[in-house]
Formats: sequence, structure tokens, C-alpha cells
Amino acid sequence: MSAVENEQAAARYRKIYAILLRLYPKPFHARFGEGMAQTFNDLCRERKEAGKGLFSFALWAFAETAAGIIRENLTFIREVGMKKWPRRIRGAVGMGLTWAAIWALLSVLIGTITESLSGYSIEKNHLDPLVALAMPGFLFGVIFSTVLWFAEGGRRFDELPLPRVAAWGGVVGLLLGALVFALGTPIARFPLWLVVAIIVGSTTLLSAVSAVGSALLFRRTSAKYSK
Repeated sequence: MSAVENEQAAARYRKIYAILLRLYPKPFHARFGEGMAQTFNDLCRERKEAGKGLFSFALWAFAETAAGIIRENLTFIREVGMKKWPRRIRGAVGMGLTWAAIWALLSVLIGTITESLSGYSIEKNHLDPLVALAMPGFLFGVIFSTVLWFAEGGRRFDELPLPRVAAWGGVVGLLLGALVFALGTPIARFPLWLVVAIIVGSTTLLSAVSAVGSALLFRRTSAKYSK
């Protein structure tokens, strides 16, 4: 990679990292966001000067930051954000934020890999990578939490076996993915069956993975607060 390409990649990764930082709770972002962004910029510069690649470092930083975003949002909800809200609403919003962070990370990773391999830029096509999957992720997470509560009779999230959680997540993803086509048939250059398979398959798989990921995170958080 040439020096110009390396600088362009660094600028792209800095912009993506700044987008990710916006997912932290507002008080946390106001206190630590600027310092975190500066640290990331310094590390990128050091790796460039040392002649090291940025791609693997950026992916690691994005993944670690996404985990921190989920953790801090859950802490904010428990301690500050919605103490007066009914427990069920707090749980649904917390689930939505968790799924939004997971989906936003995947959106950033997909956009980064796509641009690195093909040169196609999501941002240049007027689509914010943060919005691309974060907003549907939040919606899917809230719906999943509601469905789970009704289907399981209000049982605690950490009481459910992971395969059962994954199954319910897949069901939600399948139904909501299919709902897109129930509302109208999209215009596409590819056969309709292929478009349906890709979209519904993606939402089903992504929802199942998000359900298991949020369950594991919830159990870890619950264990921490029970000590």
C-alpha cells in the first residue's frame, strides 16, 4: 500500500471510529470521547510511521469499542437513564441498544471490508454506516425483547437456554425480514427469490446471533452486579 493509500485508509478509519464513539451514552462520550479519538489517531499514526498495516488494528479497535459501547449503555440504563421507567420498558430499550451496537459494528465492518476490496464507499453513496444497520437493529431488538417476554411468560433472560434464545431471535428475524416483502416487492436486477433469500436469510442469521450475544452479555453483566 502506497503512502497516499495508507493516509486515505487512516482517515477513513478515524472517521468510522468517530461514528462509533457516538453510540456511547452522552455523559460518557462527553467525558472520554475526545481522549479516545485522540488515542486512536495516535496509534494509527504510530503504525503508519512503523510501516505496519492498519486494517487488522482497525478491526480490533472497532470490535473492542463495540463491546465497550454495549457495556456502558447497559450500565447507564441500570444506574442513571431510566430508573423511573417500568422494568419491561427498560429491558426492551436496553435490548434495542444492545442490538443496535452489534448491528452498527457489523455495518462498519462490512463497509470497511467492501471499500478496501472493491473501492465502493457506503458514505460516498449518501448512506451513514451508523444508520445503515443500527436503526433496524434497535427496532429488531425491541421487538425481540417484547416477543420473548410474551412467549416465555416473563421468565428472566438469563434463565433461558441459549439454543432457545437463538431460536426466538431467528424467528423474529425471519418474520421481520419477510414483512419487508409483504409490504411491497422491491425492484431489483436479480431474481426475486434470490433477493428474498439474501434479505430474509441475513435478518434471520443476524437476529439469532444478536440474541445469543445479548444473552451472554446479560449473563456476564448480571453476574458482575450480583457479586
